[in-house]
Amino acid sequence: MSIKVDEEVKGRIEISLGRVIKNLGKVDGIILSYGGRTISSLSELPLPDDRLSYLSNIIMKSGRRVSREIGIGELEKVIIFGEKSNIVAAPVTAKGKLASLTVISKPELEAGLLLLEMRRTIDEIKVNMGELELPDIGEVESVEEAVMEKALEEKETYGAPAPQDPRWIEWNSIKNKIPYFRNEREKEAVLKGVEGDTLKVLEKVDGVKTCNEIMRETDLPWDTVNDVIVMYERTKYLALK
Repeated sequence: MSIKVDEEVKGRIEISLGRVIKNLGKVDGIILSYGGRTISSLSELPLPDDRLSYLSNIIMKSGRRVSREIGIGELEKVIIFGEKSNIVAAPVTAKGKLASLTVISKPELEAGLLLLEMRRTIDEIKVNMGELELPDIGEVESVEEAVMEKALEEKETYGAPAPQDPRWIEWNSIKNKIPYFRNEREKEAVLKGVEGDTLKVLEKVDGVKTCNEIMRETDLPWDTVNDVIVMYERTKYLALK
Protein backbone atom coordinates (compact mmCIF):
# COMPACT_ATOMS: atom_id res chain seq x y z
CA MET A 1 0.00 0.00 0.00
CA SER A 2 1.29 3.45 -0.86
CA ILE A 3 1.17 6.69 1.11
CA LYS A 4 -0.57 9.53 -0.71
CA VAL A 5 1.93 12.31 -1.24
CA ASP A 6 2.17 15.44 -3.35
CA GLU A 7 2.65 14.31 -6.96
CA GLU A 8 5.24 16.98 -7.72
CA VAL A 9 7.36 15.99 -4.72
CA LYS A 10 6.92 12.32 -5.54
CA GLY A 11 8.10 13.02 -9.08
CA ARG A 12 11.30 14.63 -7.79
CA ILE A 13 11.92 11.65 -5.50
CA GLU A 14 11.42 9.24 -8.41
CA ILE A 15 14.00 11.19 -10.43
CA SER A 16 16.48 10.70 -7.57
CA LEU A 17 15.73 6.98 -7.41
CA GLY A 18 16.01 6.64 -11.18
CA ARG A 19 19.39 8.34 -11.14
CA VAL A 20 20.74 5.58 -8.88
CA ILE A 21 19.74 2.94 -11.42
CA LYS A 22 21.09 5.00 -14.32
CA ASN A 23 24.43 5.76 -12.65
CA LEU A 24 25.10 2.30 -11.28
CA GLY A 25 23.17 -0.19 -13.39
CA LYS A 26 22.97 -3.67 -11.85
CA VAL A 27 20.17 -2.46 -9.55
CA ASP A 28 17.04 -4.63 -9.43
CA GLY A 29 15.00 -2.39 -7.19
CA ILE A 30 15.05 0.77 -5.11
CA ILE A 31 12.28 1.82 -2.77
CA LEU A 32 11.59 4.65 -0.35
CA SER A 33 9.16 3.57 2.33
CA TYR A 34 7.72 4.91 5.56
CA GLY A 35 6.38 2.69 8.30
CA GLY A 36 6.15 -0.23 5.88
CA ARG A 37 4.26 1.74 3.23
CA THR A 38 5.58 2.90 -0.12
CA ILE A 39 6.37 6.52 -0.86
CA SER A 40 8.09 5.82 -4.18
CA SER A 41 9.71 2.84 -5.88
CA LEU A 42 11.34 1.59 -9.06
CA SER A 43 11.57 -2.18 -9.13
CA GLU A 44 11.86 -5.14 -11.48
CA LEU A 45 11.48 -7.63 -8.64
CA PRO A 46 8.56 -10.11 -8.49
CA LEU A 47 7.65 -8.82 -5.02
CA PRO A 48 4.83 -6.27 -4.95
CA ASP A 49 5.82 -2.83 -3.64
CA ASP A 50 3.72 -3.16 -0.49
CA ARG A 51 5.47 -6.34 0.57
CA LEU A 52 8.89 -4.96 -0.30
CA SER A 53 8.15 -1.86 1.78
CA TYR A 54 7.07 -3.98 4.72
CA LEU A 55 10.20 -6.11 4.53
CA SER A 56 12.34 -2.96 4.31
CA ASN A 57 10.67 -1.77 7.50
CA ILE A 58 11.47 -5.07 9.21
CA ILE A 59 15.14 -4.77 8.17
CA MET A 60 15.42 -1.24 9.57
CA LYS A 61 13.56 -2.00 12.81
CA SER A 62 15.72 -5.08 13.41
CA GLY A 63 18.89 -3.11 12.67
CA ARG A 64 17.95 -0.32 15.07
CA ARG A 65 17.14 -2.81 17.81
CA VAL A 66 20.46 -4.61 17.41
CA SER A 67 22.29 -1.27 17.41
CA ARG A 68 20.63 -0.30 20.70
CA GLU A 69 21.19 -3.68 22.35
CA ILE A 70 24.89 -3.81 21.46
CA GLY A 71 25.41 -0.10 22.02
CA ILE A 72 27.05 0.80 18.71
CA GLY A 73 25.27 4.13 18.33
CA GLU A 74 22.84 5.32 15.68
CA LEU A 75 22.15 2.96 12.80
CA GLU A 76 23.62 4.14 9.48
CA LYS A 77 23.13 1.18 7.13
CA VAL A 78 21.99 -2.43 7.11
CA ILE A 79 23.84 -4.49 4.50
CA ILE A 80 22.87 -8.03 3.52
CA PHE A 81 25.04 -9.97 1.09
CA GLY A 82 23.23 -12.83 -0.64
CA GLU A 83 24.13 -15.39 -3.26
CA LYS A 84 21.87 -13.81 -5.88
CA SER A 85 21.43 -10.24 -4.65
CA ASN A 86 22.64 -7.73 -2.10
CA ILE A 87 20.44 -5.45 -0.01
CA VAL A 88 21.40 -2.12 1.51
CA ALA A 89 18.88 -0.28 3.68
CA ALA A 90 19.46 3.16 5.19
CA PRO A 91 17.39 5.54 7.34
CA VAL A 92 16.23 8.82 5.85
CA THR A 93 15.18 11.41 8.42
CA ALA A 94 13.44 14.71 7.69
CA LYS A 95 11.27 16.90 9.94
CA GLY A 96 11.43 14.22 12.63
CA LYS A 97 10.00 11.56 10.32
CA LEU A 98 12.05 8.39 9.74
CA ALA A 99 11.76 6.68 6.35
CA SER A 100 13.85 3.90 4.78
CA LEU A 101 15.72 3.81 1.49
CA THR A 102 16.37 0.24 0.36
CA VAL A 103 18.35 -0.86 -2.68
CA ILE A 104 18.46 -4.42 -4.03
CA SER A 105 21.46 -4.87 -6.32
CA LYS A 106 23.27 -7.61 -8.18
CA PRO A 107 26.24 -9.11 -6.26
CA GLU A 108 28.79 -7.86 -8.80
CA LEU A 109 27.97 -4.21 -8.06
CA GLU A 110 30.75 -2.81 -5.90
CA ALA A 111 29.36 -2.03 -2.46
CA GLY A 112 31.48 1.11 -2.05
CA LEU A 113 30.00 2.69 -5.16
CA LEU A 114 26.50 1.87 -4.04
CA LEU A 115 27.05 3.38 -0.59
CA LEU A 116 28.40 6.61 -2.09
CA GLU A 117 25.45 6.88 -4.48
CA MET A 118 22.98 6.18 -1.67
CA ARG A 119 24.53 8.92 0.48
CA ARG A 120 24.06 11.47 -2.31
CA THR A 121 20.53 10.25 -2.98
CA ILE A 122 19.55 10.40 0.69
CA ASP A 123 20.63 14.05 0.84
CA GLU A 124 18.36 14.81 -2.13
CA ILE A 125 15.45 12.87 -0.69
CA LYS A 126 15.70 14.63 2.68
CA VAL A 127 15.09 17.96 0.98
CA ASN A 128 11.98 16.64 -0.77
CA MET A 129 10.71 14.71 2.25
CA GLY A 130 10.74 17.94 4.21
CA GLU A 131 7.84 19.09 2.02
CA LEU A 132 5.70 16.02 2.75
CA GLU A 133 3.04 15.81 5.44
CA LEU A 134 3.50 12.24 6.65
CA PRO A 135 1.22 10.59 9.25
CA ASP A 136 2.48 9.38 12.60
CA ILE A 137 4.56 6.26 11.99
CA GLY A 138 2.83 4.35 14.78
CA GLU A 139 -0.52 4.77 13.03
CA VAL A 140 0.95 3.57 9.73
CA GLU A 141 2.63 0.49 11.20
CA SER A 142 -0.35 -0.63 13.27
CA VAL A 143 -2.53 -0.81 10.15
CA GLU A 144 0.06 -2.48 7.94
CA GLU A 145 1.57 -5.10 10.23
CA ALA A 146 -1.55 -7.21 10.68
CA VAL A 147 -2.25 -7.23 6.94
CA MET A 148 1.29 -7.95 5.82
CA GLU A 149 2.11 -10.57 8.46
CA LYS A 150 -0.88 -12.58 7.23
CA ALA A 151 0.28 -12.24 3.62
CA LEU A 152 3.83 -13.32 4.45
CA GLU A 153 2.55 -16.42 6.25
CA GLU A 154 0.86 -17.53 3.03
CA LYS A 155 4.08 -18.81 1.49
CA GLU A 156 2.46 -19.99 -1.71
CA THR A 157 1.65 -16.38 -2.64
CA TYR A 158 5.19 -15.13 -1.99
CA GLY A 159 6.30 -13.07 -4.95
CA ALA A 160 3.01 -13.62 -6.74
CA PRO A 161 2.74 -11.67 -9.98
CA ALA A 162 -0.40 -10.33 -11.59
CA PRO A 163 -3.11 -13.02 -11.87
CA GLN A 164 -2.91 -13.01 -15.69
CA ASP A 165 0.77 -14.06 -15.70
CA PRO A 166 0.84 -17.40 -17.61
CA ARG A 167 3.40 -18.93 -15.22
CA TRP A 168 1.28 -17.98 -12.21
CA ILE A 169 -1.77 -19.58 -13.84
CA GLU A 170 0.36 -22.65 -14.59
CA TRP A 171 1.57 -22.83 -11.00
CA ASN A 172 -1.95 -22.65 -9.62
CA SER A 173 -2.92 -25.55 -11.86
CA ILE A 174 -0.12 -27.82 -10.56
CA LYS A 175 0.70 -26.68 -7.02
CA ASN A 176 -1.64 -29.19 -5.36
CA LYS A 177 -0.71 -32.04 -7.70
CA ILE A 178 1.88 -34.72 -6.86
CA PRO A 179 4.83 -35.10 -9.23
CA TYR A 180 6.54 -38.47 -9.63
CA PHE A 181 9.21 -40.01 -11.85
CA ARG A 182 7.85 -42.28 -14.55
CA ASN A 183 10.87 -44.56 -14.23
CA GLU A 184 13.10 -45.01 -11.17
CA ARG A 185 16.17 -45.82 -13.29
CA GLU A 186 15.70 -42.57 -15.19
CA LYS A 187 15.37 -40.74 -11.87
CA GLU A 188 18.87 -41.81 -10.83
CA ALA A 189 20.30 -40.70 -14.17
CA VAL A 190 18.52 -37.35 -14.03
CA LEU A 191 19.68 -36.58 -10.48
CA LYS A 192 23.29 -37.30 -11.42
CA GLY A 193 23.12 -34.81 -14.26
CA VAL A 194 21.64 -31.78 -12.49
CA GLU A 195 22.70 -29.41 -9.73
CA GLY A 196 21.64 -26.30 -7.84
CA ASP A 197 17.94 -25.48 -7.49
CA THR A 198 16.97 -28.11 -10.06
CA LEU A 199 18.57 -30.82 -7.93
CA LYS A 200 16.89 -29.46 -4.78
CA VAL A 201 13.48 -29.73 -6.40
CA LEU A 202 13.91 -33.11 -8.09
CA GLU A 203 15.34 -34.71 -4.95
CA LYS A 204 12.03 -33.97 -3.25
CA VAL A 205 9.97 -35.61 -5.97
CA ASP A 206 8.87 -38.85 -4.31
CA GLY A 207 5.31 -39.46 -5.52
CA VAL A 208 3.95 -38.32 -2.15
CA LYS A 209 4.62 -34.59 -1.82
CA THR A 210 2.63 -32.00 -3.75
CA CYS A 211 4.41 -29.26 -5.68
CA ASN A 212 3.41 -26.83 -2.95
CA GLU A 213 4.96 -29.05 -0.28
CA ILE A 214 8.15 -29.33 -2.34
CA MET A 215 8.29 -25.53 -2.50
CA ARG A 216 7.96 -25.26 1.27
CA GLU A 217 10.57 -27.93 2.01
CA THR A 218 13.14 -26.52 -0.42
CA ASP A 219 12.35 -22.91 0.57
CA LEU A 220 12.56 -21.97 -3.11
CA PRO A 221 10.33 -19.42 -4.89
CA TRP A 222 7.19 -20.75 -6.51
CA ASP A 223 8.40 -19.88 -10.02
CA THR A 224 11.62 -21.90 -9.60
CA VAL A 225 9.71 -24.99 -8.49
CA ASN A 226 7.15 -24.45 -11.24
CA ASP A 227 9.79 -24.17 -13.98
CA VAL A 228 11.62 -27.34 -12.90
CA ILE A 229 8.48 -29.46 -12.53
CA VAL A 230 6.93 -28.26 -15.77
CA MET A 231 10.14 -28.71 -17.78
CA TYR A 232 10.67 -32.30 -16.63
CA GLU A 233 6.99 -33.09 -17.03
CA ARG A 234 7.08 -31.87 -20.63
CA THR A 235 10.19 -33.96 -21.35
CA LYS A 236 8.29 -37.00 -20.00
CA TYR A 237 10.60 -37.68 -17.05
CA LEU A 238 7.90 -36.60 -14.59
CA ALA A 239 4.15 -37.07 -14.43
CA LEU A 240 1.58 -35.38 -12.21
CA LYS A 241 -1.30 -36.96 -10.36
